Amino acid sequence: MLKKFISYYKPYWKLFALDMGLGEDKDVLEQIKKMTEQILVQALIEREILNKLKVNDEEVLEYYEQNKDSFTEKEQVHLYNILLETEEEAQDILEQLKAGGDFSEIAKEKSTGPSAAQGGDLGYLSKGTIIPEIEEVVFALGLEELSEVIKTDFGFHILKITEKKPETVRTLEEVKEDIIQT
Repeated sequence: MLKKFISYYKPYWKLFALDMGLGEDKDVLEQIKKMTEQILVQALIEREILNKLKVNDEEVLEYYEQNKDSFTEKEQVHLYNILLETEEEAQDILEQLKAGGDFSEIAKEKSTGPSAAQGGDLGYLSKGTIIPEIEEVVFALGLEELSEVIKTDFGFHILKITEKKPETVRTLEEVKEDIIQT
């Protein structure tokens, strides 16, 4: 409704602005000049440079092969964490979990970590983004398997992963247009 209103009255606003003398206003004229320059430069770039640059399939393939790392999504895990202050408390919690305790509920009640309110859910994390003391253990865990207690500078952790996503490489077809635009 608002768009319809604006588009209907737009020609009248232009006339009203001109009647108010805005077409002679120094600041308005300066803005018009700058926008005109930007439009001209963009048109020149498109006509004289971009349209004359043609990337062939061989160049696209070469770029893809040389930069495959940038088209790779590293292995990921959906990680849950319970962080505790003492090793004794962590061992007690681990025993509760092994006896069938609900990880999320215990995390909400006992964890001192920033993800406690979310039941310990840290979301999806990729290789290379987790502190080393934890990363090696995390990527070796099986689904729903509990880690042993792990000590870090932050405290004592109990970890669990609920999902793993393998490393994937986007295909040339998926990234071809992105490469051409680069």
